[in-house]
Amino acid sequence: MTKKQAIIKYFTELNADMLNEILDHNQTFQEASKATFIQKLDKLFTTLKQNGDTHFTTTTGVCNEKECNFNCSGISFKSNKTGKALDLIFEETETDYTDIYYCHKFKTTLPETPYQDKIVLNILEDEKIDFKPSETYLLLQNKCDKAYNNFIAQYQNTTLSLSDVTTWLRANRELHERLPSMAFLKAGYRPFYDLHNSLSLILQNESINRRAKTALQAYKSIPYLLPFKKNAWHKTNKKLIDDCMYYSMLHVEEEVNPQTTLINILAHENINYLAQPLPYIFIIANIGIHKQ
Repeated sequence: MTKKQAIIKYFTELNADMLNEILDHNQTFQEASKATFIQKLDKLFTTLKQNGDTHFTTTTGVCNEKECNFNCSGISFKSNKTGKALDLIFEETETDYTDIYYCHKFKTTLPETPYQDKIVLNILEDEKIDFKPSETYLLLQNKCDKAYNNFIAQYQNTTLSLSDVTTWLRANRELHERLPSMAFLKAGYRPFYDLHNSLSLILQNESINRRAKTALQAYKSIPYLLPFKKNAWHKTNKKLIDDCMYYSMLHVEEEVNPQTTLINILAHENINYLAQPLPYIFIIANIGIHKQ
């Protein structure tokens, strides 16, 4: 078995340890060090295994993006249980692969399943080998790490209240406002950034659900024989209806039961939030759908 064949074999076996052994330590992969690349793969493979996948099947193909690496050859790896696909380009010599990287627009030699669930393998800006952190970046990263770690220390194995969420968001509002607009593209900011977004979404959900309850009471009070008043209600509550439709779609995509009150914030730290059931968001969204 050649080195290139072995590399593909270890990919199909979800074996990050053997990929770490066989890939050249001095090479970069997807503009990142080998260590960073392997770390990403290990996390991905672990998640797939937790979901019941044991291996990938392979289909060859090429990059289909004309402004990228058009026609460069690669492989689509499809997980055996969940059916998720990881599309990678392999740049090669006769005996080795000189680079391996994610392809966002891959065309296989076989017909693809419509709406196939794609795995995105992202290397963020500050994970790239040539990233040079500025003083501002290091300062903000340190503050983000401190805020995130303090949250875990305070709330580990805890069910949060609305007061806890509000207090933390208020205390960290200034830090969040100081982050650059594309903060999500830097790994150093991401734990804090994602946590802030999760807690902000909870606050928005609670607010919209309360407004939806009030709006529904007004809607139910409209006499059946006065449809023009319902039209006026729709016009008055258009923004609320749009918000309810948007947030109800988010919950459906995340497979959240509207009657479920426990929302997971950080699974690995057992931090949850005890939410109010969200039926009013779904009811108002349904009214808006039927009006269309």
